[in-house]
Amino acid sequence: MPTSTEIFINAELPKRPYTNQFPFTSGHVPVATGVGLQVEARALTAADISDMSSYATQNDLSNVLAGLWDDRGAYTVNAAGNINYPSSAGSGVAGALMKGDIFTVAGAVAGVSKINNIAVNNGDTVRALVDNPSATDNAHWTIAENNIGYVPENRANKTTDTDLSGATGTYPDTP
Repeated sequence: MPTSTEIFINAELPKRPYTNQFPFTSGHVPVATGVGLQVEARALTAADISDMSSYATQNDLSNVLAGLWDDRGAYTVNAAGNINYPSSAGSGVAGALMKGDIFTVAGAVAGVSKINNIAVNNGDTVRALVDNPSATDNAHWTIAENNIGYVPENRANKTTDTDLSGATGTYPDTP
């Protein structure tokens, strides 16, 4: 519970620093935000403390953050074929799967391994879109490709000649 010695920031965004619009009064300290805006800092009053119901609580923050992203580690797939989505090891009570639980595919064989008939490779992520998702419903899950490969540039068609008139299939290189 905050005490009266804590600082309460009362944002007054329309006011700008260094103008006569800002009220410099006893007990109020102007605070520059560094972005051209100024806010007023003042000590908490008894009225502020008695009305703490309007401030965010730990439960409020937990509810807002629930379902965003909860890394659950590796999900080892069947190297020889098709398997379902994860059915346990989630972030809920007793390992229940929850919205935002995300797994990284491991043990996959390129071109062979599938989750619910969708091809996957090592490094792909599988994320639950709803609480208590079905292990067989594609609408409850999303798969993101993370195994995007790197193809080096083809230097065979580069030239240091800056006059490319009449050149086909070449582009300039910086020496």
